[in-house]
Amino acid sequence: AGRAAGAVAHERRFIAQAAHELRTPLTAMTVQLERARAARTSTDVDARLADLHTGMARSRHLVDQLLDLARAQADDGAGHRAEAFDGLLRAVVAEVLPQSDAAAVEIAVESGADERALVPVAATTSALRNILDNAVRYGASGGVVAIATRRDGEDLVVTVDDAGPGIGD
Repeated sequence: AGRAAGAVAHERRFIAQAAHELRTPLTAMTVQLERARAARTSTDVDARLADLHTGMARSRHLVDQLLDLARAQADDGAGHRAEAFDGLLRAVVAEVLPQSDAAAVEIAVESGADERALVPVAATTSALRNILDNAVRYGASGGVVAIATRRDGEDLVVTVDDAGPGIGD
């Protein structure tokens, strides 16, 4: 009974967090749609619809992140399953390729990134997806996102380099 109550409490917290995280982008998209309706020219409508499309893409990304978080926090043990890093990397790169093609950003997997180290599936997939998504999204058009790995003792170190602005100090 205690475990079930804990699971229900966890789900309630997750739902509350998800609702809070989604409220802002949904409000922004509603405003964008209202602006599109009020536009006087087809050029203005097109611009407003482009803004709406961008907002929807951001919301879709947020939903994906929330679902990844839910999977990683699931209490069924699936988040603790381990698989080889190279297979997870290939799968995530395949997911990000349409976005990188649209942004004219090349994804280069450097030698050493074929590492077969066993890593936790949910956490590694989520981290890779977020890092590559950001590198493609904020990298320079026509640029390269380079992924490399190396060993540091028992640790697997993954490096993602891009031509983006980086994070300020």
